Parts: sequence; structure tokens; C-alpha cells
Amino acid sequence: MKADAAERVRAGARWLDAHRPGWHHRIRPLTLQVGSEIRCPLGQEFGTWANAPEPARSDPDLGFYAYSTASAECGAEYQLLTLEWQRMIAARRRNDQGPGPPNRPGLGGPRSCNPSTPGRYGHGNR
Repeated sequence: MKADAAERVRAGARWLDAHRPGWHHRIRPLTLQVGSEIRCPLGQEFGTWANAPEPARSDPDLGFYAYSTASAECGAEYQLLTLEWQRMIAARRRNDQGPGPPNRPGLGGPRSCNPSTPGRYGHGNR
């Protein structure tokens, strides 16, 4: 039996968690497009879909590609998977309690609002 798109994306997210921690900070949801060699989750994370290790490229239950091979069905399935990945990334980012994205300092994370703490936000620099 085929898993639904949300289940597949959850499985793919677990796979990415195990192999590429912090992936949800690096993937750009607005340009995400499952079915694209470079804009799919694997393409964005590994440079191209073909660079991703197995089983990510060959197991459709991980939500990185479609079950169907018929182009009309495949296109609709890719759209649904893209939407689920975007939802997953948004939920992950909303629930994150840690600092900003790994390897991208200064993006997100806590900012000091303590006026006695000198810093780049102007606090303490009167």
C-alpha cells in the first residue's frame, strides 16, 4: 500500500535528520520543487538529486520523488509532495528553540536586549 504524501515527507525528514542535521534551516522552501534535480530537498541539500546517497534516491516512501511514472499523475504528485515539504519546513522552523541556521551566523537566534550588554544592535553604545 502506498503511503500518503504527509507520511512520506515525515519519513524523508527523519532520514534527513539522521544524515544531515539542521537540513530544515538550509533548504529554501520558496524555491523548493520536488521533481527538480536541484530545487528538490535532496538537490538543495546535496547540490543535486544525483549526489544524494541511497536509499534517498530510490525509495519513494521517503517523499523525494513520485510513485507514478505517468507524466500527468507524476506532476500532481510532485506538487503535493512539494507542498508537504514546505509545510514540514515551516513547522520545523516554528518549533526550533535553538540558534539560527548552522553555518550561517547572524541569521536568526537570540539577540541581546540587555542595555548593559554592548553589541552590534546598539545596546550599551550610548
